[in-house]
Amino acid sequence: MSLLLVDDEIPLLESLTLVLQLEGYQVQGATCGRDALTYMAIDPPDLVVLDLSMPDISGWEVLATMRADAELQHIPVVILTANCDDHTRRRVFEHDRTDLITKPADIPELIKVIQQALDGK
Repeated sequence: MSLLLVDDEIPLLESLTLVLQLEGYQVQGATCGRDALTYMAIDPPDLVVLDLSMPDISGWEVLATMRADAELQHIPVVILTANCDDHTRRRVFEHDRTDLITKPADIPELIKVIQQALDGK
């Protein structure tokens, strides 16, 4: 299974990449929304782990673009964000196939949520 991790915090991106590779996933990283959308257009992943706050286009914009694209709309997304107020939670769960994990991420929980999303649960 292939995952795309999208986060502008490079140390977090690198550590999550390593952890998820050790779990057997093929992982590609992107440090901005534009790169994430480019990578998805070339080789759509099985799941995207997506930060909301990024320097170029926000995770919200990436998610909206994915959900509007027939090639990408089926891909499950796990939002990984430090901003986890009620408004953010409601907004995340308005989207199908979208889940939420707060930073700092509990790694076993993140792995569980990823696996459940990939299993379609």
